[in-house]
Amino acid sequence: MRVLTTTTMTVMTTTSWRVAALAKEDAWSAINVNRRASNVHVLQYGEDGGRGHPYEQYSTHRLLQSQTEQSSSGSTGEASNEVFFEDNRYPVSTMTPTAAASTESTSRAPSLSPTTQFPTIISYDASLYEPLRIEMDSRQLQQLVQSNAQKYEYLVTYITETAAPNAATFWSNHLSTIPVSGSITVYQDDCPVSWTDNDTSEYHTFNNVDLVLYLILDEGPCLEADPPIAFSNECLSDQFDRPIAGTLLLCSDNFAEISSDTADGTSQRQKIDEVLQHELTHILGMSGATMPYWRDATRGGAPYTPRPLVEEEVVCVNGETQNITMPSQNTIMEGVTKIGVRYFEVVTPTVRNVIANQFDCEDATGARLDHNEYYNCIGSHWSPLFFGTETLVARDMPWEQSITAVTLALLEDTGWYKANYTASTGVLSPSSHGYGAGCNFLTNDCIVDDEVPTYGSDVFCSEITEESSIKCDVSHKRAAKCDLVDYNSYAANPIYPYWVVPDAPPAEYQQRFANSGLGSFLRYDADYCPTYSAPPDFTLDGNGDPTGPHYMDCLVGDTAPEDAYGFETFGNDDSRCFNTIGSIDRPLCLTIECIESGGDITVAVSVGNGQKIACETDGQVLDLPGLNYVQIECPRREILCPGSFCPANCSGRGMCRHGVVNGCTCFDREDTSPTCENSPIIPPLPIPTLSPSIEVELASNTPTSETSQGSGFITIVTSNTIETPSPSSTVMPPTEGGAAVEAPKSASSAAKATPLLLWALFLLILI
Repeated sequence: MRVLTTTTMTVMTTTSWRVAALAKEDAWSAINVNRRASNVHVLQYGEDGGRGHPYEQYSTHRLLQSQTEQSSSGSTGEASNEVFFEDNRYPVSTMTPTAAASTESTSRAPSLSPTTQFPTIISYDASLYEPLRIEMDSRQLQQLVQSNAQKYEYLVTYITETAAPNAATFWSNHLSTIPVSGSITVYQDDCPVSWTDNDTSEYHTFNNVDLVLYLILDEGPCLEADPPIAFSNECLSDQFDRPIAGTLLLCSDNFAEISSDTADGTSQRQKIDEVLQHELTHILGMSGATMPYWRDATRGGAPYTPRPLVEEEVVCVNGETQNITMPSQNTIMEGVTKIGVRYFEVVTPTVRNVIANQFDCEDATGARLDHNEYYNCIGSHWSPLFFGTETLVARDMPWEQSITAVTLALLEDTGWYKANYTASTGVLSPSSHGYGAGCNFLTNDCIVDDEVPTYGSDVFCSEITEESSIKCDVSHKRAAKCDLVDYNSYAANPIYPYWVVPDAPPAEYQQRFANSGLGSFLRYDADYCPTYSAPPDFTLDGNGDPTGPHYMDCLVGDTAPEDAYGFETFGNDDSRCFNTIGSIDRPLCLTIECIESGGDITVAVSVGNGQKIACETDGQVLDLPGLNYVQIECPRREILCPGSFCPANCSGRGMCRHGVVNGCTCFDREDTSPTCENSPIIPPLPIPTLSPSIEVELASNTPTSETSQGSGFITIVTSNTIETPSPSSTVMPPTEGGAAVEAPKSASSAAKATPLLLWALFLLILI
């Protein structure tokens, strides 16, 4: 398995640039972040005479219709690279939209009528998929080392030998794809900015690989006055629109201390790790410019957005009007918050299921994208208001960020990958940000009449930073102050001069407090909602000037305060932050152990001298042995022990019962995996509102429960119509043993059936 490259996090990410000219200078000058700059090459899938690719009937060269292969989409490559697929791997039928596409609601638990129709439910044939193979091309980096070893040698070595392989391995572990059986040929026309100055070849050929990444340093935007951390671009796709080549640009000025043994050096090495992973995710498919090309795996690989693609005039999230190819409404939908803020959200099936589980909200309509982006019309990052601890937010934050199930779900919903939510790197923990907070967290404001509502109490705060107590952040891995400031005085006399003062809150955010000037200064991109994210103090240089924020991070050894107790632990992966009551004015970092017994979770907290105290309920207050008048507050056990409840948000293939150990109820009742990884993807119901021009393909009325000959997928549905149960009985949710129970039901009780029972009815009929 060749895994040598990848990419991640950035302050300002562009995910596409138009490569209209062959000359590198012209290509850089022609950057256009609102267009997908990918050319198309036809690749070979399957051995000679083999099974081919299941999306063959929807390949790009057929969707070009009357256009020639040398179209505006770009070169399709050498004729020798084209393969004629002999096997049709997908069952397909086409119908116009039905009543299932309701315009009234996007709830996952609608009423079921005798004629309710559902889209085809398909599970992957795992034999077609293999771990994603990623190869890195670092020839430009090596050329820089030869020209200036002092500046580049350590940086390039760290990128090519540590950060890039680690990030590529992460995605190889978590994503599988139908492998390329031939080679990938990248022409200079495809990715001109990736060619080095002394490279005279017309093309590069790569064997045994599914994605090629060109890593480059210090070109294009890096040479501008205010360079970003990184840029990324997909520059080549196959006939099924999957990205097969991309370019990742890093600006070395952001990593000047990377070779240092200081805290700055450690921070910059971590930064590169995150940047590579973040940017690679954009190339893989998380990009506003790529969304019109996504495929629906539950419909045989049919494009979500009808072809041929057409540009239209769109009002972007930043208020500007652009002509772009807009994804259809079964991919992206527009919304407006209760305080009048426009946004777009991803509404594909797996994403919606993951979001419903993440926030414990069955009515969740999708995953909100960042509406603060100025380089992409609809957004290419998650909203930091709801995904503050995710790697795929636009800004680099001074706390741990990680890939979560929602990002895997998005990549799976591109139709190009099968996600592994339980890879060797460990089960993906749900984000602590808003976890289980309910629908109000998604739909209502963070501050109401100067107060934090109950649904936001784990995330938001309302203390002015100068007066703020030090509390645990939402992850309970670090301590911080509330980042709420008064912009009326903040600009003239900033509390933390280390940061550039952002603009004051816009009018729509000035109704939360009686003082309209109050707002977050660090999380201004999260709609100015204040959180415990401001550093308690700063590291000072020899002159007493602030050089950087100082946090108390339980996971980082050198952040322990001077008054740390001997029983506290720093730099331990099992250390967590506990708020205190009493004579201590800061939280404590204590080692925990999650113990499951009798269907419940107890958190054992180490307090020194071999002693442990037990958090048995959420919010429990415990005396701290050895310290008078000091108590600790037990955080929610779902935050401390996420893998014990609904790991990976049930992979979007089940429903999470929050607060219940092993709480995933899988869509396939015979699936006993903790993350429901063996269950099918079932689109939430009803389907989001579709544009009138969009055709929805539904299951054939022909009953089927066996694998179709020549089909790479197993159709799960047995009928396209849900029949009403007998009036004398009702189907109950399966018991722990997996058997369904029938019970007498009167007409009155039938009328009172809850949405959960209706959803269970749907699942049982499907299975």
